[in-house]
Amino acid sequence: MANPQGTPEVAFSWHAALEQDAQSVDQRLKMPGWMAEFENCGGRLVIADVGIAELEHLSAGHDLVLLAGGKGEVVNHFAIDPVRTQFDRPQRVLALTYVYGM
Repeated sequence: MANPQGTPEVAFSWHAALEQDAQSVDQRLKMPGWMAEFENCGGRLVIADVGIAELEHLSAGHDLVLLAGGKGEVVNHFAIDPVRTQFDRPQRVLALTYVYGM
């Protein structure tokens, strides 16, 4: 795993021999099914670009509002709470390896 501080040293690594072939599912393929199931169970799913005014309106009228802020205008209004996290910036060090023919 790459070092979260961005230095070239490896943070940690591992090796595990598998007894069977490994499998994975791209979550982007599963989420549409989960969203459809949510709506089939009576939920109302709304996906929209929102600013501060829209977010205020949505949060006043709903029990749950999930915000995927990314780098948009809204995310700048949420300060990092040092009591709840040890990180001072987004954690974007990700890695995935698929190995064939071993």
